[in-house]
Amino acid sequence: MSKLILDWLNQEVQLSKKVGAFERDFANGYLFGELLYKHGLYSNFEDDFVDQSSMAAKRTNFDLIKKSVSGGQASNLGIKITDAQVDEIMDEDRGSSLKLLYQLRRVLKKKDGTALSGPQEAGPYRLDRKLHGEHEEQFFDQKIRGLRPIDHRYPYEVHTKHFVDEHTQQLNVARQKESKAAEDLKDRVQDFRQERHEKMRVSRAAKEHEKVKGEIHWQGVQERKIKMMEKDLVFEKEMIRRDRQRIVDIRNHYQNDCGLSDGNEAEGIGWFERNLQRIGIDTSEHAGTNAPAIEAKSLKELHEQMIERMPTKAQLQIESQKRMAKIRETKQNTDIARKERERRQHRVQVEQQATTASVEEKKREDDLLAWLLEDTAQYRQEASEYELMLRRKEAQWQQREAKQLAYAEKAAIAQEEAWERLKERSRADRTLRLSEKEKMGGATDQFKEEESSDEDDDLDPMGFKTTAALDSTSRRSHPGTASTGVLGQEAAMEAVDAAVEVASAEEMLACVREPAVAEYLFARGAWGHFRPSEDSALETLKRALDKLQEPSEAIAAPRLGSVVQWLCKAPQKPLTQARLPEDFLPIIAISGNPAGLGPGRGSSSSLGSSLADRLCQEFGYAVIRPQEVVEECVALSRKPPQEPDWPILARMRELGKEVDSSRQPGLPPSVYAEMCFRKIELLSSPAPKPVEEEDPKAKKGKGKDKTETAEAVRPKGIIILGYLSEMQQHASWEAALRCFSSPLLQLLDSEEDKKARMGTVLAPFWIEDGEARPVAEAREADGAAEEAAEPVAEAAAVPAQLIRLQHPDEETLRQAILQQATEEGAWDLPVPAASLEEGATPAPYCEGFEQDLALSSCPVDRAWLYEAAQVFVRPFAEPLHCTTEMKVQEVADGEESIDAVEACFRQARDLIASWQRPVPSEEQAEAQEAQAEDAAKEEDAQAQEQGEAEIEKAEDTVLLPDMEDEPQGRKMADKEEMRSSWLQSLSSYLLGLRSIMIEVDNEAANYAIELVNVQRRFLDFLQQPDEKAQVMEEFLRSFPLKHNAPVSSAQNDEMEEQLQDLTDRLWAHANQRRQETVEERERLLKGGFWEDRVATNLRLAHKLQVMELSRFQTAARILREAYTQVAEDKFDSASVAEPERLSELEDIAQWLDGSAERMASAAPSGIPDINDKRLASGLSPVEEELAEDSHQLAEPLQMQHWDELGPAICAERLGLARRTRAVAAWTYSRLAEMRKQYDEAFARMDEWIRFRVKEENDAIKATATLLRKPSWEDEDMATMSGTDSLIRKSSKKAVAKMSSGAAKRRLESLKAIVPHTLDVAIYTPPKLEVCSAGALQGSISAATSRQGSNPPGTAGTVGTQASATKRIEVIERWSQDMLWGLLLRFLDLGAGSTGVVSPQQLQQVLLERRHAALGYEQEKVAPLSWVQRPEDVYGLLCRSMLEPAWGATAVDVTEFMLALIHTEYQLAWPSLEALEQARGFIESEESRLTADTLAEYPDVPLSEELFMKLPLWSDEPACTDDLKQWIFQVLQCFEKEADPSPPPRPPSRRMSGDGGAMPRSSGTLTARRLFVYLGLGRAPADGFQRMTRLLLPSAAFDGTEETPAEVRVQDLWTILFSCKGRPTSMVAPAPDLATFCAALLQEAKGEPSAAAAKGKAAPKAKGKAAPVEEDTDAAPPPPPEEVRVAWSSEAVLKRPSVLGALCSHGALLCRRRGVETLFPQGGGSGKPLMTASEVAAAVELQSLVPPPSVEVESAEE
Repeated sequence: MSKLILDWLNQEVQLSKKVGAFERDFANGYLFGELLYKHGLYSNFEDDFVDQSSMAAKRTNFDLIKKSVSGGQASNLGIKITDAQVDEIMDEDRGSSLKLLYQLRRVLKKKDGTALSGPQEAGPYRLDRKLHGEHEEQFFDQKIRGLRPIDHRYPYEVHTKHFVDEHTQQLNVARQKESKAAEDLKDRVQDFRQERHEKMRVSRAAKEHEKVKGEIHWQGVQERKIKMMEKDLVFEKEMIRRDRQRIVDIRNHYQNDCGLSDGNEAEGIGWFERNLQRIGIDTSEHAGTNAPAIEAKSLKELHEQMIERMPTKAQLQIESQKRMAKIRETKQNTDIARKERERRQHRVQVEQQATTASVEEKKREDDLLAWLLEDTAQYRQEASEYELMLRRKEAQWQQREAKQLAYAEKAAIAQEEAWERLKERSRADRTLRLSEKEKMGGATDQFKEEESSDEDDDLDPMGFKTTAALDSTSRRSHPGTASTGVLGQEAAMEAVDAAVEVASAEEMLACVREPAVAEYLFARGAWGHFRPSEDSALETLKRALDKLQEPSEAIAAPRLGSVVQWLCKAPQKPLTQARLPEDFLPIIAISGNPAGLGPGRGSSSSLGSSLADRLCQEFGYAVIRPQEVVEECVALSRKPPQEPDWPILARMRELGKEVDSSRQPGLPPSVYAEMCFRKIELLSSPAPKPVEEEDPKAKKGKGKDKTETAEAVRPKGIIILGYLSEMQQHASWEAALRCFSSPLLQLLDSEEDKKARMGTVLAPFWIEDGEARPVAEAREADGAAEEAAEPVAEAAAVPAQLIRLQHPDEETLRQAILQQATEEGAWDLPVPAASLEEGATPAPYCEGFEQDLALSSCPVDRAWLYEAAQVFVRPFAEPLHCTTEMKVQEVADGEESIDAVEACFRQARDLIASWQRPVPSEEQAEAQEAQAEDAAKEEDAQAQEQGEAEIEKAEDTVLLPDMEDEPQGRKMADKEEMRSSWLQSLSSYLLGLRSIMIEVDNEAANYAIELVNVQRRFLDFLQQPDEKAQVMEEFLRSFPLKHNAPVSSAQNDEMEEQLQDLTDRLWAHANQRRQETVEERERLLKGGFWEDRVATNLRLAHKLQVMELSRFQTAARILREAYTQVAEDKFDSASVAEPERLSELEDIAQWLDGSAERMASAAPSGIPDINDKRLASGLSPVEEELAEDSHQLAEPLQMQHWDELGPAICAERLGLARRTRAVAAWTYSRLAEMRKQYDEAFARMDEWIRFRVKEENDAIKATATLLRKPSWEDEDMATMSGTDSLIRKSSKKAVAKMSSGAAKRRLESLKAIVPHTLDVAIYTPPKLEVCSAGALQGSISAATSRQGSNPPGTAGTVGTQASATKRIEVIERWSQDMLWGLLLRFLDLGAGSTGVVSPQQLQQVLLERRHAALGYEQEKVAPLSWVQRPEDVYGLLCRSMLEPAWGATAVDVTEFMLALIHTEYQLAWPSLEALEQARGFIESEESRLTADTLAEYPDVPLSEELFMKLPLWSDEPACTDDLKQWIFQVLQCFEKEADPSPPPRPPSRRMSGDGGAMPRSSGTLTARRLFVYLGLGRAPADGFQRMTRLLLPSAAFDGTEETPAEVRVQDLWTILFSCKGRPTSMVAPAPDLATFCAALLQEAKGEPSAAAAKGKAAPKAKGKAAPVEEDTDAAPPPPPEEVRVAWSSEAVLKRPSVLGALCSHGALLCRRRGVETLFPQGGGSGKPLMTASEVAAAVELQSLVPPPSVEVESAEE
């Protein structure tokens, strides 16, 4: 029937939606309405009906249908729809919709005029044969065929078939519904999650908004408080002012009263006269008193009358009381004001505390809410990720398992084939060997046995048995070596260890940068939490020392770092021999300060030039001036070459062409050095003269007219004048001569340097206190010193010697500068060479010092440039031992005093005489060679005789070791072996650590997966079906359909007995099932799952501790070998037995503690073993035995250096104790967390058992209740066809046919007995991550470790690849975050109050960052280019920032930061034009500064917004807005020395453009500070001129030469001595303004006028010239602050007072070049640093002098 209706709806009616399930599709009534609309029984269907599943829509649709059927257009159908029927349809009860559809179909078919059974045909009535499909045939074969027609089950089966089909279909539909519901649930969950995320985002944004509002409100509150406090302060100041004014008024009143107000002493008598008048004494004629005069005859009477006129005591008391009352009133008012002030202050404090408390409380609440929201989101994300991960791993596991099975089959087949091929090859080889033996004549018994045992040989294809037999034969042949096997095994193991390849530095670096390994090494994350305290580690160390019988009060002093650095230090490249003529060596270079010593300008010649000329006359040397050599090379390049050209001249011409064609303004130092080199070669081997061809027609008489040119005399040596004045020249010259590369100018990037840096991870050398060197290193240094003290061989002598002339003190230098400034031509720029053709470009100068020197016209600048360059030259030349410092001063020779010039000449002459190398002749050379050969033969003969004597002596006596020489028993520790041992240990340690972390991570993942699988298996077991359904099926077969018997009847009692029996059986099955479930849980609990996991984790912990022990023993062995120089054997590892199935946490903790204690107390000891005679004497066991037999055992050597070795080993043991304790605590914590997860899983299993038992009990009770219902008759007979039930009598008892209601009730009973599936969640434990970053899953777990399964202490297989670790971004320059941290560190060191630091503090800060990045602990605190530099460079940099002789007594933090920024970001300093444009912008209307503000220039405030508009770096693309903003914040930081304002922390990665917006600064800086730091010059005078252009008032530049403008002396004084621009604590003491003003004015009087300066003659004063008399009545001179002088930049600069100021404070006006010289970044002025590969590939200059034979041939030609 259902199929018939389904076809009718889908094929005939064709509704808008295809009907599949009646109950689901017709539940909302929409399709019922469409059905009526299709048949024209409803008109407004689309407007009225709604296709939704909500209860309101259903009610609306069915109300419309009921109205239409009851009284509407469909009322003629005669169908009644009740409310109960509507509720069933909406509840999707089975058959409810089908019943109504059947009625509608029947009525609608009749209405359309069609019969239900098809068209009527003529003839007898006959049913059409229905075609049956496969399903019906299967039903007939299974159910009907075996039944007889009279069987009572026949109609039952036929009748229930449709219901069974419908039930099956409904089950399929239900299954589809469940899947759809699951998908809907998933979609709803996703929608809910997205909605929550959106709400959280909105909430976060609202929170940020409220936070900003709160911050603004807090700032407003603070401003109001500050205003209130300022108001109170103003009030107090006003009160104080009034009190003081009152006192002043009283004092003035008293003075007026006394008559002293005018300040005249004579007026003070009036007070005395008035007092006399009060008592009646009139001292003047016009006193004006009204009292009668006293007339007395005697003095006594006068006295009495005077006493009578005096005031009485009562009057005085009254007056005193009035005054006291006034005093009390004043005091009371003061007390009231004070109390009111205190009350207001107290009120402000209380309000401030309340506001602070409320703000903090609100902030805590917001932080808590944010933390909870973040944790919630994180937990949800982790749950979803973990679920996806489990699914993915399941799929991967299945795929991997299939691949492994396939691979196993292929591998087995391939292995079998390989073994077969190997077997055949072995048999062929054996046959060949036997045949060869037979040819050689007989075979031994061994080969006969091999020939007879063919089967055994098949079992040994590799020949292992043969090798073992040979080994046993060799052992039998040497019975004296019984332990040779053991020793051979040890030797083999040592050989294997020695053959282990050390991992590369990149691979070890990848290990260190792994997040898990880094957290372990540097105690981050969880490892920092579990690291033991200092007291706990010391207690462990104390117990370990007690076990080792060492003093427990031992002090731990680390020394391993220095030993490792000594071991891994890369050897210096050996110096080569200079390719210059040996008779010219050494080359003498003379340099000195241009102020009187070196090559300079002026009328008088320098001391260096005169000294060089005298030395040339004395020794026959030639002087070379490098600039003249450059001009000569350029001149050669501009001339046509000669044919054939001399090689040296050709090369000089090529160099000249390179210089002439280059567009660079300066000459590279390397080219400069090669030009000097070729010039020296040319002087040693000049070009031959061209041969002139004779003309045969020429007359003989004409030969007399020829003039012969004298040949140039070959010099005996070379003196280079003014060369090697700076470090770059030194570096290029030494590289050209002997391929020397200074560590100051190269990067530590070689493989040895990288491994040495890697060693700092385990042995940082900067934590060691004091300066301790191992014995081996000290002896090595002593040996180097002895070699340096020995006379140097001729081949290894220094090829060039530098004589540096110096002034004895600073005052002498200052006087020399002032003296040179007065000479003629001292202020002129260098003039091009006279030989230069007209219009030709002059030759360039060498880059750096020479170029700056040529551009400097002021003597102060030239002197400063030289002195600044010597700061770098001295450390560079110190290891070369090629420099001699010579002070120019008088020397006393007895009573006679030698002039300074003569003393310098004598000293230089003696030095050159000692450096000269006499060149031996050919005969002398042959004699020396013959003498050396004879000496070698004699030494060989003596050695042979001594050896024969020792052999004869050894036959009679016992050999004893020589205690002075190297011990014979034990080999001296070799540095290379120690280094190899350390690197192997380091490599094995890092690779092993990574391998262990991989195993721990895999174990954690497997534990979580296995725990979930255990729960799943238990849940599947718990919900397995049992026999209750079968029991119920059997019971229902015999259960009566009708049981309406009375309650007390026998039939009812029988039925109750049946039901009771049924429930008893069901309860028995339930109890049995519960017992099986409990037993299964106990089996899982005690099955060893937890114990296996504990054992695995303890094994990994033990492996990690053993690896730490191996590292400690390696460190101890290296320390002992380095300090004692005795090779140590390997120490035994601590044996810790594996635990026996530990389960309790207490036992686990006890085992871990015991393991840590054993590891900490393992060998070796830190004290010498007295019983170990081998260690004391250095003898081997055999020699010790021989010595004891002969009673000639030498006295033990005194053990030295144990005072340092013991604390060093103690420090390493302390580190071992810390690590092992941390491993134990970390492992215990993980096991405790795993135990919690384990207990949680089994606790859920208990809950599941209870839920399952409850479900089964409810199912049994529901089944019994259902069976006890009174009647099983069909309750609804509307769908029955009216046919009576057929009765079949197959037995004595009649059985009625089962109705549809009874069948339904039966099915419900069978369904009720089955308990519901448990709706429980499986506990998915979170994976215990090895590292807090969580990066282990993506990198390390997927990598293939080199360690593999190798034991700790050995490296893995050669050739395996490192893990694909994510590379750490290498920072090549100082980022903004680094600079910000650097600035804050300066503030912490005390720069906040002064703005300066000392060089030691600067070096401390830089080395802190360098060491933190060097040990890979914090790689982002310093760039790599700074990390790869030695410590000496940092010290030199800090010293270069300090110039106390030139006014800079400390390091200016702002200047250093700006120099660092400009160098690192390749940013050019602002030019003078850009700075002047910036000044013009500030003074223009665009700056929006008021006229009153601009009147204070240069002390006008500049905001950040205005600074960003200044055109300082308009042509620099590298200067971004962020960088410019950061420069402003650096300048503004120390604007106020007492109150620094550090810049706000910038967003990360701002300089690369990846961060957010730069934070704004609300502070300001003055234009003076801006121009003082950005306007620094390259030298003092240049800086002074730039400062005057930027800081003086604009009116100073409006004057002309005839009428120059005037400037204040105070402004010049401020600029010269940096009074307001630089921090006061770094500026040297300066003369006061009055002294400087007086000196400047005195110098101005002697200067000619402007007209005279231009050469105009002044008009003559015809007889009127007379001395000007001083006006004695003239006004006094103005104060120094108001004195003005005429301004002329050139004239003022040449005054001695200004030059003296530049000499004493000139360093404050110019830039330091230490950063750009030592740390060049791209376009810096310094030479780019050399890498290790470049240093190794460097080659010295080769000589171009032709061989002598070529010279002879050319001369003959």
